[in-house]
Amino acid sequence: MVKQGPAYPWGVKILASILFFTLLYLTFEAFRMGRLESLSMGARGAWGVCWGMCIFGYGWILKSQTMIDESFITQQWIYTKRVRIDHITQVHLIRIRHCEGWITPRLRVRSDQGTQVFHTASPEVLAAFDHLAHGVKGLH
Repeated sequence: MVKQGPAYPWGVKILASILFFTLLYLTFEAFRMGRLESLSMGARGAWGVCWGMCIFGYGWILKSQTMIDESFITQQWIYTKRVRIDHITQVHLIRIRHCEGWITPRLRVRSDQGTQVFHTASPEVLAAFDHLAHGVKGLH
């Protein structure tokens, strides 16, 4: 059975939005006050690269998804993370109950591919992670 949901909870998305739009406001204020006009071309290029990274990261926080089925755990992020459940050698569920809207629960897995971390804000995916972390491989 496939379980899928957002990787980040609303609290994280709201915080990311506040930070992103505050940075956007401060950038417009700096332009309005003429503070960025004196920057060299290299500094302007670095500024543009930083803004590109902010937009890219913010977009992925908003749209990232985590999925678990009988065979794989997958998270769509800047790149797609994927691990076969039958290749997992160690599992650790990291969560702070009652703070899961602000502190994203995550599953740290070790496999033949190394260590990977999968975030989830979905109660269904979190239940499957909890099931997996307590010694039962696969979903029943």
